[in-house]
Amino acid sequence: MNVKSKGRASVVENAWKVVLKEADKSRARKGKQDAKSGAVSNVRTHDGGIVASVKTTGPERGTFQVFLPWLADYTGHRLDVAKWLARRPDWIAAHFTGNWDLDFVQFVTDNQLNLFPDETTWQKIEHESKCTCSDWQPVCAHVLALLYHLLASADANPLNIFQFVGLSVDELLDEAHRESARMVMAEQSEGRDVSLTAHRLEDTQEASARRDLRALIAHVEPVAPNGRLVPQFIVERVGDGR
Repeated sequence: MNVKSKGRASVVENAWKVVLKEADKSRARKGKQDAKSGAVSNVRTHDGGIVASVKTTGPERGTFQVFLPWLADYTGHRLDVAKWLARRPDWIAAHFTGNWDLDFVQFVTDNQLNLFPDETTWQKIEHESKCTCSDWQPVCAHVLALLYHLLASADANPLNIFQFVGLSVDELLDEAHRESARMVMAEQSEGRDVSLTAHRLEDTQEASARRDLRALIAHVEPVAPNGRLVPQFIVERVGDGR
């Protein structure tokens, strides 16, 4: 089942309420307005976080450089994440159609992946975010503009949520495509019908049932110091081979 965010609170908005409620209301309002107006540009990852330029008007107008820390560092697990996506083409399809797949949300939640904030996230943002403006507040309107920009991006295309753990979505999708090709070639070498294999990879229900994701990160060590990949999977939530 997929969820479109129009007309209702989005998955992303609900997940980030725990953080946004701590922000100064006037700064949050200004940051949200700036994000909607296209003030945020040149977004990229850098040294444990996301950096961007924020061009604003008002009492302190200008272009400011902003840094927002990652929720966790998964840069060492890009291939593992790409394998999940290769085995769940429905998640990729939902990404491109702007829908949040509830099975993907459940997967993230059940396995305690650090794609969403928790009660410690606001303190992390307060201590580690940076901006070149002169605002005395640790989390200024420009930092919040970048945050709202990223949230809108993830709301529109769900796999963009991986930006919060340092992963490039384009690189993930490219690697997932290569992994899918390797899977087809492996089955071809075993004498299976490749056309049937390709069809199966695109079939949401059969892919979910046949591809047991539990084995994919059984070997993954915890990420230090910020975050972890937890190698437990709920059999009922993920394909159990039936």
